[in-house]
Order: sequence, then C-alpha cells, then structure tokens
Amino acid sequence: MVMTTGLQDYSDVHYTRPDVAKAIVEHFRPHGTCYEPFKGDGAILKFLPKGAYWTEIEEGKDFFNFKQQVDWIITNPPYSNLTDVMKRCFELSVHTVFLVPQSKIYSSAPRMKLVRDVAGIREKLNFGSGRELGFNTGFPFSAFHFERGYKGSVVESWIGQPQSVSGEKVDFGTYAELITRWNQTVNDAGIRQSNGRKVPVSFWSTFLNIPGSTHRDLMSGTSKRQNFNPLLARIIELTDMLPTTAFLNAVRLKIPEYENGR
Repeated sequence: MVMTTGLQDYSDVHYTRPDVAKAIVEHFRPHGTCYEPFKGDGAILKFLPKGAYWTEIEEGKDFFNFKQQVDWIITNPPYSNLTDVMKRCFELSVHTVFLVPQSKIYSSAPRMKLVRDVAGIREKLNFGSGRELGFNTGFPFSAFHFERGYKGSVVESWIGQPQSVSGEKVDFGTYAELITRWNQTVNDAGIRQSNGRKVPVSFWSTFLNIPGSTHRDLMSGTSKRQNFNPLLARIIELTDMLPTTAFLNAVRLKIPEYENGR
C-alpha cells in the first residue's frame, strides 16, 4: 500500500469508519434539522437523527446546489475545495462539525479568517493520527465543532479519554441553551409522556432535582443569584457527557416522577 506522506495530493475520497462516525455523533449530539453533505457510504448519516438531509455527488446530488437552512452539519469533507466547502456550510448551518486533519484548518489563512469572522471553533475533539482512523495519512485528525457567531474559547477534548468535570462550562448564559438542546434531543428521539404529549421544558426541574421557580428563573435569565450553583453546574456538565442512549434512558426513568409531581 502506498503511504501518503503529505496532504497536498490526498484523495477527496476517504470514507469514515462506522465506529468513528458513531463516536462523533454521540459526542456532539446533533438535534433539530441535520445534514450530511458528503454522504459517501453513509457512515455518518446512519447515526444522525431520523430524516436528516444528505447529498452525494456520486449519486447526482451536488452539495453546492443544496439550499435548505439546517441546525447541524456533520461530515468528513473533501480537501481540494475545503475553503469553499467551509464557507457554504457556515452559510447553511448554525453548527458544523468537520472530521479533518488539524493542519487543514490551522495552516490556511482564508479558513482561519472564516473561523474568526463567521463561525468560531467551540470544540476540538482529537482522535490521533489518520492511520489510527483508517485513513492513508499520518497527520493528526480532529472533529472540529464550528458554531456560527461563536467568539468564545475552544474546548479541547480527546476521544476515548475520560473528561474532567469542573462545572466551568455551565453558567447563567449556557443553562437555557443546554436545556433547550436536551429537550430537542428527547423529543426528536420520540420520547413522550404517558398521555402521548411531548416532554415540556418544565420537566428538567424534576430531572435536575431543583425547584421549579429556580428552573424558570434560569431559563428566563432573571435569576438574582450572583454565582451559579457549582454542584448543579457539575451535575449538568456530567449529564451532558453521557452517551445518548444512557441520557435518554435517564429521561425515561424520570418522566413518571415528573408526572406524579405535577
């Protein structure tokens, strides 16, 4: 097998292994409207929420002809026109996740300008070398999570290694965002109350064992507390790190308690 020593002529066709695709989707938990622009053999698409959009040039569906606004894009993109691909993805989606060699982002001034001006890097999930992922290159790969309009610091994560739980990722500004995302994930998964209705936002006060009034103040941004409860922050952060299946099972177990307490 020919070993690739550089990325300049590296093929645009580099299929994602199913285990890698699963790890990326489970880590970032995309919700709402999702899109896989470079489907390939469907490894990533298979793990996206039901009804996700896709395009694949080999099947006559060109990414650059796709017009639908979406919440999440997750893909292993081609490299030959990556700047144009990044620009278009940032126009289409609030959240974009690319599995790429780190150098493909950091060694390009036009791409870093897009990161600075359009969609900042919220998190970088590091995987190790490309050969560890089944690609024919030794460059280090990461799954970059870009978010349109994001200007904050970059969270550095490593696949397969325990993440520390400090609670620093949760504050008054992120609470409502996290709860909204959890609620969307639960309802997209088809989890319902015993009466068939969707799980409401008020459910999360029961899930987190906090008073309903505290939850409402945090969701509305009207809390009078000066500091976010550090224990609650760590609980939320730990919950957000759960694999999707474990998270959804925990929700199912709490629904009867919520219904009995209303």
